[in-house]
Amino acid sequence: MKNLFYIVIFSGIICGFFVPYFDFFIPVIPFFIGTMLFLNYLDINPDWNKLIRKELFITIFLSVFFMPLLVYHVLSTGLADEYRMGLFLTAIAPSGILMLIFAKFVPHKDYNLIISNFLILQFGIIFYLPLMLEWVVGSSVHIESSRLFMQTAAIILIPYVISILTRRFLKSSTLKKSVNAAKGVIPVMVFLIIASSINGVAEEIKWDSSLINIMIITLSIFLIQGGLAYLSGYFLGDRSIRNTMCLISSSRNIQLILGIAIINFPPLVVVPLVFGIFFHHLTNALWLWLFRN
Repeated sequence: MKNLFYIVIFSGIICGFFVPYFDFFIPVIPFFIGTMLFLNYLDINPDWNKLIRKELFITIFLSVFFMPLLVYHVLSTGLADEYRMGLFLTAIAPSGILMLIFAKFVPHKDYNLIISNFLILQFGIIFYLPLMLEWVVGSSVHIESSRLFMQTAAIILIPYVISILTRRFLKSSTLKKSVNAAKGVIPVMVFLIIASSINGVAEEIKWDSSLINIMIITLSIFLIQGGLAYLSGYFLGDRSIRNTMCLISSSRNIQLILGIAIINFPPLVVVPLVFGIFFHHLTNALWLWLFRN
């Protein structure tokens, strides 16, 4: 399964750069994201009594405050405002959907912590994304906070409500078969999201030193955040805690932020997010290899 996603990602990048007309799918990217969230909501059954964990204070701090501020005020200084904003959005993205799938290939992990982090950051970004954007980036780019709030809430909450209704009215056996069948749809949507988003900005990209800097900064977001979370795990728990904190801090739902950025911001803002999708999966592959035993 994980090898399939790597093939999908690389083929999506290639098609995005070299095959025209994929930008036709850009308007429906939010629908793809909502559908992927819906399928993942169906496949998880959280224990709400164990939702709050002490480890979450570290991963939330890294995701919501430390990395976005480090990226915007330190790592990206000197770049164009659109690129800086795209890097900020990459750093503040919530935990990734595919983490729920990839984590199954890691033998030592705390799955309840993964679910807790996923749900809290997924729902929390509805509130903290507009606030952080207004606070950090608002002086250089106009932010319509209320519109951003409504769009993010719709993308995240509507699939969740539909998943609750689906789980309520479908028999468990039917639900399980439906979820297994629908998993084949996720790689197709991931491919279309990557190919269309790259296709939409391919003509805007100038292959110069700025782009190289963006690639380096984007990669550093995942490596620094994952590394700091792993080190923090030494003070909070055993091997499973360390591995899990690294995975949930490094894995980002760039597709969700990409959909929001395409609707609201200039095309160049999308460029770091496109690299974010690539490096997100590249570093996931690194952690999966390191934690394979």
